[in-house]
Amino acid sequence: MSTGTQAKSPPGFAGALDEVKALSLSQAPYEVLRKTVIQAIGPEYFKKRADLEAAVQSGEIKGLESAKRLSIATDELLQKLYALTTASVFLPGAHAASEEICLVATGGYGRRELGFFSDLDLLFLIPYKPTKRIESVAEFILQVLWDMGLKVGHALRSVDECIQLAKKDLSIKTALLDGRFLEGKQKLFSQLQKKYRKVLISGHGLQFVEDKLAERDRRHKKLGNSRYLVEPNLKEGKGALRDLHTLFWLGRFLYGAQDIAGLEKKKILKKDEVEVFKKAENFFWTVRQHLHLLAGRPEERLTFDMQLQLADALGYRDRPGLTKVERFMKHYFYTAKNVGDLTRIFCAVLEERHQKKGLLDWAPNLIKSKVEGFRVEGGRLNALDEKDFIKHPAKMVQIFAVADRHGYDIHPHALRLISRNRNLINNWLRRDVKANDAFLEVLLSRKDPETGLKRMNEAGVLGQFVTDFGRIVGHTQHDMYHSFTVDEHTIQAVGLLAKIEKGELDDVQTISAMVGAAPSRRVLFMGLFLHDIAKGRGGDHSELGEKIAYSLCPRLGFSKSETELVAWLVRDHLVMSRVAFKRDIADKKTIKDFVETVKTLERLQLLALLTVADIMAVGPKIWNSWKDRLLSDLYRVAKPWFTQESLDEARETQNKEKKKAFKKALADLKPAAFKSLVSLLPESYWLADPTDIQVEDARLLTKSGKNKIAVNITTQPEVDMARISVAAKGGPELFSNLAGVLASGNNSIVDARSFTLTDGRELNSFIVDTPPGDPYSSGERRKILNRELKRVAEGGLPDFRGPPKKGLLGDKRSYFPVAPRIRTNNDLSADYTVIEVSTLDRIGLLYDLTKVLIGHGCAIFSAHVATYGARAVDVFYLHTLSGDKKHQQHCGCQELYPDRWPGAQQLYCRYPARRSLFVRRAPENSEPRA
Repeated sequence: MSTGTQAKSPPGFAGALDEVKALSLSQAPYEVLRKTVIQAIGPEYFKKRADLEAAVQSGEIKGLESAKRLSIATDELLQKLYALTTASVFLPGAHAASEEICLVATGGYGRRELGFFSDLDLLFLIPYKPTKRIESVAEFILQVLWDMGLKVGHALRSVDECIQLAKKDLSIKTALLDGRFLEGKQKLFSQLQKKYRKVLISGHGLQFVEDKLAERDRRHKKLGNSRYLVEPNLKEGKGALRDLHTLFWLGRFLYGAQDIAGLEKKKILKKDEVEVFKKAENFFWTVRQHLHLLAGRPEERLTFDMQLQLADALGYRDRPGLTKVERFMKHYFYTAKNVGDLTRIFCAVLEERHQKKGLLDWAPNLIKSKVEGFRVEGGRLNALDEKDFIKHPAKMVQIFAVADRHGYDIHPHALRLISRNRNLINNWLRRDVKANDAFLEVLLSRKDPETGLKRMNEAGVLGQFVTDFGRIVGHTQHDMYHSFTVDEHTIQAVGLLAKIEKGELDDVQTISAMVGAAPSRRVLFMGLFLHDIAKGRGGDHSELGEKIAYSLCPRLGFSKSETELVAWLVRDHLVMSRVAFKRDIADKKTIKDFVETVKTLERLQLLALLTVADIMAVGPKIWNSWKDRLLSDLYRVAKPWFTQESLDEARETQNKEKKKAFKKALADLKPAAFKSLVSLLPESYWLADPTDIQVEDARLLTKSGKNKIAVNITTQPEVDMARISVAAKGGPELFSNLAGVLASGNNSIVDARSFTLTDGRELNSFIVDTPPGDPYSSGERRKILNRELKRVAEGGLPDFRGPPKKGLLGDKRSYFPVAPRIRTNNDLSADYTVIEVSTLDRIGLLYDLTKVLIGHGCAIFSAHVATYGARAVDVFYLHTLSGDKKHQQHCGCQELYPDRWPGAQQLYCRYPARRSLFVRRAPENSEPRA
């Protein structure tokens, strides 16, 4: 607990004292007194605050210095306010000692760390129970502060009450630890300090350490338990400001350190480590002060919108391969990692002092032994001596392999030594066979490779040993799709792959059961480790990553054939997800091209497992059973092509098998009825969906008849989706109008198909994401949707009204400028033109796009929707109304752009030779958009 000196009244302040005193004697209302007090002390305070804000925004003053200066300005404000209140508003009389008051700053304000919109934590310290005068004084001070717009946390307690409450409440105990005298009876504050040391500190170091570390762990768990979340909490997150506070509180409680320099004086941290502490603290405070000013409130989350503004405010600039916001966030994550290093170092010091003095009993039982060149202390590996890693640098890598092999943790002291000596991990060591074998053992561990890699990454060894990995440490992608930094995503992906291998993940059973065990485990895990290693370099990360694989794998002992397979996996690691989510696997050429890219069944197996682990590691809500089904369908359709003599033979065999299963499932139909049903369906229909769904379509077509409209709505709980099918006569616009009806009901369409039957009808089916509450399970709501779909099938969609738009605060997609991009391609399919539209996601997008396409004479065979955070990619397989491809010739790059004229809805081709196929003339007297 810190002390302060009582400030003297500033020059000219006597006049204010006299004026307020005169008003008090004349029994003026409290509202008048408060207004007069604010006029006397407010302008100077607000000017100092405004000057500080301007200095921070201009970069003249950094965050921590501004926090201290704001605390000093607030001290002066409170000292004046206290003097006015106790000497002029409530005139001093012959009051007893029981009416004495001491004003104490607690919490962050007590540490002289005050954010522009932080709470002002005050303690009104009194000797006994509060009297009427004490309550009046406290109430008046608080009311003035509230009238000034300050947010105040307050308590009115006696010394004994503070101690008793602190015994029960860790937050109160910690707040009092930061207590600082402001004004009033300083003797009371001295009494509090003395009792705090005697009752709460003496003999209670063990409990305080345990409680604060447990509190920290709960806080981390609540906020995601990772310091690499893409929207971190600057104050409470892992590796953030509160973790620095925790270290300081432990140092103050255990060793009486009064400030950061005290941690060095008490030999808790070394000089360079104290500098790291100060640098991290100053960075966090600089960001926090700017964040408060930008938000206009005590905001602590680095949300996507704030990241953009902060990058600008702090002067970051774009660099090749990295945007300014990515550079800012990389700085943040680097700092958070340094805080993790300091935490481990601090724990190492505490344990070392425990061993020597028995000061703390919270450390594990330190039974010492040796294993494979390391000491084992309390179930954790430690170096043999202080110079162990200097003499044997390879042991800085080997320690992680030994720990995994024997089930040990790494001792904090060993991590501290690694932190101080990891510069010895050089090119010579990177070529050391034993070191490379140790790294590979961690990566390929059948126990827990994720923990081993995380330990290496946290210690800074992974990025130093695999230098290309070091370039992605802390690298984040500014989008709504990825939840973690690239390095954290990669390590989590490896951990998920290990769990898939063990059969521990229920939500990937379909695809994992199909694939089975990986044909080459070494290749698969290395391919996954390298799949994103070249992100942030300004080029195609898949192609750049391929080159890294060719360089790294031989160093790690991979054969030529293994290296080529790893390199292929890295280069084409996105192929399977692209085809499964954005292509029509019923299209013969789509599968033919996919198979020719993959080449072998072994590669297909490796690619399938890598794809699943990669997607699952993107974020907690990215993987779902629908993606499992799409990937499983692609695997199921592609696999036979590797065992047939020709690709055409494989497709013919698959169609025969589907028709056979279809006939068996419809055994109750008479032969003539079955033959008639099959004759309605085009050849492209058979591989589009599983047999159970095709049976539903058969019942629908049989029920509807040639001239009737039929609707079928079925929930598919196994994939968290609903399938809506409509069989009816109608033109090409029917598909678009049905999509419009679903969009009007706020339904998110993820897949759609349209088959033209031989009798002239259309069979349109839509897969929609099941929203919360599952409205498709409600009989009444199903009837309403059924009726709306039939109405549109009969008479069209006269007036499309999209769902209400969310406000900017409710829809984060508005923070991400997604430039529309449109590609057309005649090579992806033998029968259809494929158009891919990438733009900002929204409900109703599919309707808008199909309306434009149909308005230009396109017939849509299928539509596939994939979303990547704020970006949606809609892919259409289409042809002309006569059944031909839309374009017989096309230009090289195949790019289409949105129309640049206001009010136009058509697609705009940048190439004049093709423009007439897609675009009406722009309205007269209209100007192109900038």
